[in-house]
Amino acid sequence: MIDHDDARAAADYATLLHRRDAKAKYEEWGFSEATVAELLNKEFFIPAALVDREHAKALTEDYMQRELSAQAFGEIKAFRRK
Repeated sequence: MIDHDDARAAADYATLLHRRDAKAKYEEWGFSEATVAELLNKEFFIPAALVDREHAKALTEDYMQRELSAQAFGEIKAFRRK
């Protein structure tokens, strides 16, 4: 049986991997350092949800505009138009 500490360590490691992968993708897309930091801080770890409207967990522009700074939202919106 898995104890609580082991389960927590596994969850922390999974979060670390999601964060690392998301950061790499955001940097690959050319988002500014400030936008990358904001997205990771707010735990936006599914890059496809930000830019791919067909993704199962796609985020609406209204939601992103409410949750993100104008700079971050602007960069994402510009990337979606590419």
